[in-house]
Amino acid sequence: MKQNPYSNFSEKKILIAGAGVTGTAAARALTKRGAEVVLVDQKEILNSEFSILKPEDVAIKDFEALLISPGWREDHPLVLAARKGGIEIINEIDLAWSLKPASQKWLGLTGTNGKTSTV
Repeated sequence: MKQNPYSNFSEKKILIAGAGVTGTAAARALTKRGAEVVLVDQKEILNSEFSILKPEDVAIKDFEALLISPGWREDHPLVLAARKGGIEIINEIDLAWSLKPASQKWLGLTGTNGKTSTV
């Protein structure tokens, strides 16, 4: 069986693109598992428990992985720099999947309209 590349975050330095609710939750989950995290966001966010940098203040080469929130465009300079630098890029679903118990069941709900009503 192929090993999950996201199963061990201990002592990894991870940049999280997006310091909103999900980015902060991801940062907490990663910190709890021994990762060193820094968040990056264009907006100024006050009273965060984590360091938050502006994209232009980030040296992507200082990180082993970039966790990207859905709101970040694929052509954002930070994402392009991570790709060019060979930095691993993951998303919140990758993170959640890596943290799930083996017996966890998943249900995906996609589409443009009706998700909230369906849930």
